[in-house]
Amino acid sequence: MLFNTMQILLTRLERIEALSKDISPATETPDSSMELLCSRLDGLAERLERLERALDSDSVHSLEIHTEPQIQLRKREKKSYASAALSPSKQTPDQVLSNTKTTTTMSHPLPSIPPNSYVNRFKRGHTIIRSRPGTEKPFLNLSSMQIVTNINQALSSINAKIDNSPVQVQAVTRFPSGDVKFITKNRTMARWLLKHKHTWIHLADPNFKTPIEEILTEEGRTLGGDF
Repeated sequence: MLFNTMQILLTRLERIEALSKDISPATETPDSSMELLCSRLDGLAERLERLERALDSDSVHSLEIHTEPQIQLRKREKKSYASAALSPSKQTPDQVLSNTKTTTTMSHPLPSIPPNSYVNRFKRGHTIIRSRPGTEKPFLNLSSMQIVTNINQALSSINAKIDNSPVQVQAVTRFPSGDVKFITKNRTMARWLLKHKHTWIHLADPNFKTPIEEILTEEGRTLGGDF
């Protein structure tokens, strides 16, 4: 708007100058008329100058109002970025390593190693009971499945249990000598079969006679005594 007003004013001044050149001495404008015109032009110029200063002042003030929050926001962002960038550098190498170990430990905890006594509970057990020389071999003409069934029925008839779990045989192996290897769920059951063989062996097969003086354990040792 101010620019358009200035353009109009300049155009009128150019017209006045052109007219003043074309005026002859006979038709020359009186001095009083020229003075009045110049006075009006000076007043208009002064008003335009005040208007221009007011507009410039408002523009600067508005610019300061709009830019101040942006400047403060940028300063805070730079400070935040600087703090984030400098924080790790303030830590010592030991602290950084410790934090890394802690994070790794918390996200991937390692289970504790159980004792051997607990692990052995889940290992299969076995024991070998020898047949007495010169006697009839036990479990003749029976398959391994039939032998296992007969033994488990004998154990069930005497209510053989360990911690309320029934003692059972899972598989058997017969040797040419007549000795029999009994495979159980765990070692505890194998030891029970060996220790209490006199309570169940004759129920599984009356012809199974064992030596009086020795029985071979699952570790391969020979135990003496009347079992």
